[in-house]
Amino acid sequence: MANDYAYTLRWLPGNHHTYEVSLQTEATKGKYTDFKLPVWRPGRYFEQDFAASVTRFQAMDAAGNTLSWQKTDKSTWRVENPRKGDITIRYHFYANTQDAGSCYVDDKMVYFNGHNLLMYKDAAYLLPCTLTVPQWPEGWPVATALRHDVATKTFYAQDYHELVDSPTILSPSLKSFGFDYQGHTYHLHFQADKQLDEAFISPFRENVKKIVAEQVAIFGEVPFEGDYHFIYWLVPFRIHHAVEHSKSAMFCKPATVAETPQSLSELNGITSHEFWHVWNVKSIRPAALWPYDYSHPQYTSLHWFTEGVTEYMSNLILVRAGLLPQDNYLDLLTRTWAGLDNKPVYAEVSPSQSSWDSWLARSLYMPDHLRNSYYPLGDRVGFLLDMRLRKLTGQDKCLDDVFRYLYTTYYKQGKGVPEDGVEKACETLTGISFASFFRTYVHSPAPVDYAAILKPMGLKLEESREEPSRQGADKIGLMGLQTIQEGYQYIAEVERGSPAFEAGVSDGELLLMVDGINALEYNWEPLEPGKKVELMLGNGTDKPRLAKVKYEKESLPIRYELKGVGQAEWKDRWLSSQAAH
Repeated sequence: MANDYAYTLRWLPGNHHTYEVSLQTEATKGKYTDFKLPVWRPGRYFEQDFAASVTRFQAMDAAGNTLSWQKTDKSTWRVENPRKGDITIRYHFYANTQDAGSCYVDDKMVYFNGHNLLMYKDAAYLLPCTLTVPQWPEGWPVATALRHDVATKTFYAQDYHELVDSPTILSPSLKSFGFDYQGHTYHLHFQADKQLDEAFISPFRENVKKIVAEQVAIFGEVPFEGDYHFIYWLVPFRIHHAVEHSKSAMFCKPATVAETPQSLSELNGITSHEFWHVWNVKSIRPAALWPYDYSHPQYTSLHWFTEGVTEYMSNLILVRAGLLPQDNYLDLLTRTWAGLDNKPVYAEVSPSQSSWDSWLARSLYMPDHLRNSYYPLGDRVGFLLDMRLRKLTGQDKCLDDVFRYLYTTYYKQGKGVPEDGVEKACETLTGISFASFFRTYVHSPAPVDYAAILKPMGLKLEESREEPSRQGADKIGLMGLQTIQEGYQYIAEVERGSPAFEAGVSDGELLLMVDGINALEYNWEPLEPGKKVELMLGNGTDKPRLAKVKYEKESLPIRYELKGVGQAEWKDRWLSSQAAH
């Protein structure tokens, strides 16, 4: 056979939740061929080790004779080459994860993401691929960006990258509709147990069309040929998860979003975010991720831009498209800022450092009080950067222009964005140095001077502190108390800056008594600001000690509110529709 990948996908009866995968391909030169499964996937920048779901691996030559193999690391199977002919490998993959980036199979649904499921020869990403699904039931609809032939039950991809970048669902309950816009068809697929009627379909289709129009207007084109697929999986539990792809986006949301036309609009924000990724990260991609290498981490300090600024732009686009009222949007911004300013870790971790350290996100050694996210950090930097550009150029340049510049300068030239590429783009567009801005707001956790930034827009930020809606021991900063067999409570985390922390209480201590009452029986609810409580603490070995904690009003979290003070034309220009220009 030609040097390509020929996959076959089968599955066991539904309650096994197990795929049977086979791959036929040429052996590489030498004594052996290494087959790998990705250790991570684009869109989630930490190691997920999909190989943990693999069992029953075996390898055969063209005549069906068994070939020797051994694992050389956690995600590599080294197979002894046959004397002649192709190699076929086979394995089982357990697929029972319901989210937007994994695999699932039962009697009612076949769903797969190739990054999880499909092995490849070491570093051989550019080979043509076919994927045949012999068990594809007659009449089952499909949602996928892959070219496919229903008659032969076969999918086609130009290379491994395209194959694994195309989530696919086969299901009898799949419903699809869509619309055409500027020469492309946009498909909206819903995998849901309930029937979606026109009361849901029509308004949502119009919403997505407005989102697409607003985003396309910024760039003037889309970076893909043919159709695009929005794939929504509605499940009977609470989840908010989505993953971007080059010609599709996969969403997993609770079925309650389809209860009313108003609840269906909850999909607007996440839809806008994932579609913006068509440009930002799938096209405008950090050079460190160009091309993708799924065998090991690829480090970049730019996820504050790829994800966080995407969040900023996707919400701004909803305002411009008329899908998010301006006041609601301003409230959304201030809640993001307050969330950052209320959590001490964000005074220690910069947006660029948070991006680089994404690969540590699942470390057991990362305590809760150090967990951070480049999403809200980058969201705020996006706003700050947009305002800086507008102020320096009298609104002649803005963040839209930065994206257009990166798109034409890097993606259209077939290369990725260097680590300083965003900063250099701002300097090229304005002729002014942005070194101080990036040093202050991207590469350090410096506090933000909101007043100086908001004043030119005719806005000011009012700060207040309100009683948080906390219950129990959370009020004084004892987070996640866990009852243990001995009848005490284990303190999993003490919130930094809280009354308990200031009183010297530590993570990992045991809470024995509160005000002389057994900790399990103490009623925290009457606790009011100004109240003092005495904690008896232990660690299992030393003599118990006392800590006196005062629940003070001054420790309550910050709340922000944006107020207008004039110069409304600034705000209007910022929030005005690009599609109408």
